[in-house]
Amino acid sequence: MHLPKRSVLIPVLLGLGALLFFSGGLNDLQAQGKKFIQKGEAFPEIALKTPSQAKDRTYLGISGGDPFKIKDLKAEVILVEIFDVYCLPCQKQAPLYRQLFGLIQSNPAARDQIKMVGIAVGNDESEIKKFQDHFPFRFGFVIPFGYIRSTNK
Repeated sequence: MHLPKRSVLIPVLLGLGALLFFSGGLNDLQAQGKKFIQKGEAFPEIALKTPSQAKDRTYLGISGGDPFKIKDLKAEVILVEIFDVYCLPCQKQAPLYRQLFGLIQSNPAARDQIKMVGIAVGNDESEIKKFQDHFPFRFGFVIPFGYIRSTNK
């Protein structure tokens, strides 16, 4: 299979869909005339906060300063995981993503060509740190810049 340069692959998450559906998010998006990303479309130009942890910045190849965008990452393929630390399906998928990350990092040809980034929707840095401690991820986690989180946790 041949992937075009600077591809961004977006895993579809049942947890995110359920979260949006039950929170009324899907209806809100449709009412605003928003559409979902379709196959072959570029990832939206959303601003992301630079991770506070040096290991995440080093892995993602960003030096610092807010905001940055997915297109700023130095890789041919970027796997984007959109999650919430309280999402049970996201927690169940954690070992699979950790295993995938390990496979990519163990292949010298893939290591610098493929990057994984987790976009934490509705979480702050302390919640992400606890999640990373419990599910020892080694790839970068970021928060959408200017995101107002819900207090319904």
